[in-house]
Amino acid sequence: MKYRPNASLPVALGRHTFGILFLPLTLCCSANDFFVVEDILTGDAVRRGTTGPEGIPDNGIILMPNTQYRLWRYDSDTGLIGTKDFTTPDPGSRFRIPSFLGIEVRITDTPDSDLDGLPDEVEFIIGTQMTNPDTDDDGILDGAEIEQGLDPLDGLNVQTGIIASIDVPGEAKDVDALNELIVTANGAEGITVFNVFNGMDPTIVAQVDTPGDARSVAFTGLQRIVVGDDDGGVLIIDISDPPASRIIHQISPSNIPGGGAVQTVETIGDLIFFGTTNGVVGTIELVDPKILYTKDIAAPVHDVQVYGGHLYAYAGNGLSVLDYLKGPFEELGRVESAGTINTTHGRGGLFVGRNVAYLVHAKGYNTFDVSDPRNPTNIATNSLPQDGWKNIALANRNLGVAAVGTNNNFNDPLNENIFIYDTSDPSVI
Repeated sequence: MKYRPNASLPVALGRHTFGILFLPLTLCCSANDFFVVEDILTGDAVRRGTTGPEGIPDNGIILMPNTQYRLWRYDSDTGLIGTKDFTTPDPGSRFRIPSFLGIEVRITDTPDSDLDGLPDEVEFIIGTQMTNPDTDDDGILDGAEIEQGLDPLDGLNVQTGIIASIDVPGEAKDVDALNELIVTANGAEGITVFNVFNGMDPTIVAQVDTPGDARSVAFTGLQRIVVGDDDGGVLIIDISDPPASRIIHQISPSNIPGGGAVQTVETIGDLIFFGTTNGVVGTIELVDPKILYTKDIAAPVHDVQVYGGHLYAYAGNGLSVLDYLKGPFEELGRVESAGTINTTHGRGGLFVGRNVAYLVHAKGYNTFDVSDPRNPTNIATNSLPQDGWKNIALANRNLGVAAVGTNNNFNDPLNENIFIYDTSDPSVI
């Protein structure tokens, strides 16, 4: 063994935009060590990787609170493996993952199912396939690549973790992305635009102060950004020349029939949709900005989203489905949703995809079948340990990315966290 005692990854707390909690990882071994952190309950690999030149990984690990994990290590120089189980503490607590120094190593007794020179336990740690002797199809067996110091996963993405983070002014309350640009709504600090062309080096290209409290943002296809600016109403910002970005149009709440602060905006084509605290949903023409139609749905509107030719509004404690294609809004159906809205944050979050609506409340999210817009029905209701839920979006059919705080007051420096959830079955939360 080549131990380097008490080597630890410093704590780094990502705030606001990406809201990632980095937990310190204490390792102690060589650059040839592989590791994986496994969720014991699900068997999923939360993070895989190799230790760097100094025997430690180069970034942090996102972990759920009050969860049992297993830390695996494999030393390719000796062929020995070891494990250490641990349980994370309550939300908001500081925590250090067990050191490799305390892990008892052993020879694995699992078979080598694909006869590539790597036992199955080792393949789990590294991330190679247990039934494919040449995971990256380069003509060299996985075991031989490890022996030669090569990468049996060339071109394959099996290492998980944070690749970049950046701070923004204020508190990031919403985010949208288009091509290589990201925009965040930063409350009283306005909006910030990032260029992510370099991936791991996001760069701020524009910042615009807004007259109200920027709560929601959405890109359009015309080098413009729409902002739900609370008491500032609906704003349209021109970012065609990022350093000179500016507000080019404002529709104030006083000009909205029924009024109310604007909490949420959504865009599709040349239309802008918005929702207010007074229970008004409306649509605005983008090219010649003017209000086309509004409808009072009698409950504060937290979030809106367009999906499948319908407008979905998370209003009060329920979901309303509206037809907007035939002119004035028509409410087709509505269903109530359990749970307390996170009014400290300001609004509940909504995501609609695959004929399923996800309504975020203070302690999780509920799912609804919207395949029949006139009869939305509840699929599953939940209440999770974490307070301070903000929103969820589906990265693909199986993964939901949730913005979750450690408490409902949003007053903790560890408050802005991103968690990954299995969303393959909307009836199981």
